[in-house]
Amino acid sequence: MDKTSIESRLELVPWRRRLADRRSDFPFLPTQAWKKFPDFLEVIEHFVRHGAFAPRQDTALRSTVEFEGQGPADLVDWSRLNTFFGLPKTAGDWELESGWKGDPVVQRLNGIQPGQTLYIQREPGVDFRFYASVWPWQREQGRFTLHLGVETTRNREYAEHAIRQIVAEMWLADVHDIPND
Repeated sequence: MDKTSIESRLELVPWRRRLADRRSDFPFLPTQAWKKFPDFLEVIEHFVRHGAFAPRQDTALRSTVEFEGQGPADLVDWSRLNTFFGLPKTAGDWELESGWKGDPVVQRLNGIQPGQTLYIQREPGVDFRFYASVWPWQREQGRFTLHLGVETTRNREYAEHAIRQIVAEMWLADVHDIPND
């Protein structure tokens, strides 16, 4: 990618420029995760822009960022999730492979139930994961929660607070400033 196209991309996504100046706010992110962090934020931005999803901002969040959706599951942009995370670890009736059942993300989400979809992106040897999970509601057909988060055994609460803060600063507080796709 040449310098002109990089600069034009920064103009299209001005938060990337602001993020580059804030590396010191995210000391919990290993270098490999920092390189992928802007792409993770783009996934969040995509769902913030999407009119079918409402960000949850209550204090009982299980994940770093949660959205509620209403309608068919095809409202979820699966290709966007597949692009960042790769193929899901479980989806629909697929059972989670036994090697993933002890993963900290799965533990944090209190397991994965049939019908739920789970994505995890992790680098070998790095104590940091990005994840997404789509949970259809059992009591109310046609509603679901989209979880997007980070998991680490080091400073998880600090990591979540810093990420929620930057998400709020960049999008949730100024959703009207985000150009539509």
